[in-house]
This record gives sequence, structure tokens and C-alpha cells, in this order.
Amino acid sequence: ALPALREDDLIPPRHFGAFTKSGECVCCCTYLASALVGHSGEGVFEHVLQLRGVSTAEKFERQLLASTLLKFAEEVLRHENRDLPVVTWTKAYDRREAMIFFESQGWKKVTSVYSATTEVAEPHLKMEKQLGIHA
Repeated sequence: ALPALREDDLIPPRHFGAFTKSGECVCCCTYLASALVGHSGEGVFEHVLQLRGVSTAEKFERQLLASTLLKFAEEVLRHENRDLPVVTWTKAYDRREAMIFFESQGWKKVTSVYSATTEVAEPHLKMEKQLGIHA
């Protein structure tokens, strides 16, 4: 069982978006405070964030919005937590396109394929990315 995170230890949820000039949100992502057990016996990482989701409006796909937004979000998170090593993780769909995207952004697979929940039939796998400490 994971240790409970105290409220003071939690990083507030962060939402990021890319908007058109008219204010339409065309790409967004959300990071939530989380706990993650070290997969090679290191114990529990502190200041762990879960990339809960990233989505781009269909007519804006393949325009580098998601990768640009994630890079921006990671830089903000590095800066906000500049004295702390930050680990991010996500439950990625086990689809070729998703894997190519996340791996191109520096994410590494850390688990085999599994079913995320009984409600979601599509297989997932866990991925991590170390953000490091902001210089």
C-alpha cells in the first residue's frame, strides 16, 4: 500500500491549454499530484505528478500542439518545483501512435501492458519521465 500523502505535500493540480485567437481551447493537458512506488526498489518518489491526460481537437491534430504544450507544461512544472526532483508518469494507451508520441517526448515504458480498469477495455501501460531539477 502507498503511504498517504499529506495535503501540504501535494502539488496542486495543473491544467494547461492551447487556445485560438478567438479563445477556443484546441489542446489541453492536466497534471495531478500522485504517489509512485519506485520500480527498482527505490521506495516512493516524492513530488510525483501524473499526466492525467492530453488531448487535441481533431481538426488541430498533427500540428505539434500537444508536444509543444507538454514541453511548456514541463518547463513550468520544473520552475515551480525548482528545488525538487520531479517524476512524471502516465497511463498511456497501448496504441502504436500513442507510444511513438510519448517516446518522442522522452517518456520511458516502465510496465507491461495491462487493463487500466474494468470500465476501460483498451490496454494501457505505465510510462515515466524524469523532469529533473530546474537550473
